[in-house]
Amino acid sequence: MRHSFLVLCLVAGLGYPTAAVAAPTKHKTKTEIDPAVPAKLDAKLSLAPRGLRFGMTPKQVARVYEKLIDRDYLKRFQATEPGIEQQRLEAEVAQKKAFFRRGKIDFGDLPTGLDGSPLSGEFSYGNREAMMQIKRRGKQRMLFFIRGKLWKLFDVYTLGPKSRWGADYKTAVARLEKRLGTEGRVRVADPSAGLRHDEVDWASGGIRLRAINWDKSFAISYVDQRTENRIDSLRTAKEKKNDTIDDSVRDALR
Repeated sequence: MRHSFLVLCLVAGLGYPTAAVAAPTKHKTKTEIDPAVPAKLDAKLSLAPRGLRFGMTPKQVARVYEKLIDRDYLKRFQATEPGIEQQRLEAEVAQKKAFFRRGKIDFGDLPTGLDGSPLSGEFSYGNREAMMQIKRRGKQRMLFFIRGKLWKLFDVYTLGPKSRWGADYKTAVARLEKRLGTEGRVRVADPSAGLRHDEVDWASGGIRLRAINWDKSFAISYVDQRTENRIDSLRTAKEKKNDTIDDSVRDALR
């Protein structure tokens, strides 16, 4: 039932279960990590909420989250007598479901404004890519599709003194590594190589887990490695520079 960023069950205490993980084995250090590949996790990674998986269509993903929205309102419905208040609740639920579906952003030929955001480089135009996003329990998740199939997720946390991830990126990574029992591969930002932000990553069972430094935010992402390994063949359209920010997208990302 709980949703949000792509965090492991080991991080479930933070309110964001998104992967099933076995108990960590011997803690691995960076000196044992091959810099050419993500750090290996012995634990198995899987997506949450229940029923979510890579390869799903936007409609299938919407159905998963509609069930979660229904569960979010269950107690309120149980505490509400039939009548006007119940009708208002039903309308609120319907509105949230419709907003999620209608909020899908297609990366076609028109600029979306995301080029100037931390997501720049995570998508391309003209290659049948799209994004859906949902805010739930105060947190935001972004789901990316290519050729109509889910292949990447992002959950974003605000860092600061009151954040359970800590005040800065270094602290957030250290806490995640402690829970995973394995230090990740460190990748320093190199825009010329397509790496726009510092990140630390791991991999297990065909999923790559990324901890990304988005300035004042901490992003955790799951990526389907099978799709990632052939992404160049899926992105056949030429890259376009889009610097104009669409007002609706700007508002959605606030």
